[in-house]
Amino acid sequence: MPLQARILHEKPFGPVAPVLPYRDDAESRRASQQHCNALSACVYGETAHPREPARRLDAGSVGVNRSPGAAPDAPLGGRGASGYGYEGGAQGLLSFGALKAVQHAVRSAGGTPEGEQADLPGLGVSP
Repeated sequence: MPLQARILHEKPFGPVAPVLPYRDDAESRRASQQHCNALSACVYGETAHPREPARRLDAGSVGVNRSPGAAPDAPLGGRGASGYGYEGGAQGLLSFGALKAVQHAVRSAGGTPEGEQADLPGLGVSP
């Protein structure tokens, strides 16, 4: 499929999987950066380090020699025109909350300053 194909520059509705062949990692990276659909991507091929090209792709989830699955403990979300934020998994759950840091001075029973402490109630972190 040519990089100018319409489907690569618009968000299709439905289960569509455009296939872009590439000769090396640099060419695959250039191809992936030219379109705005970043919900998921797949990298297929025989390579000594298959995870490296997957790490460089700007997509919400990436499958290496398989399609990205929907593991219950993995967040699901996109980037760019494919959405903002995640749902599912611990990261998805945290995205629905608001982080707040509460910082306060810690004093002894007699009122002497002993230091400082920060609570992060949105993450369930407190003394």
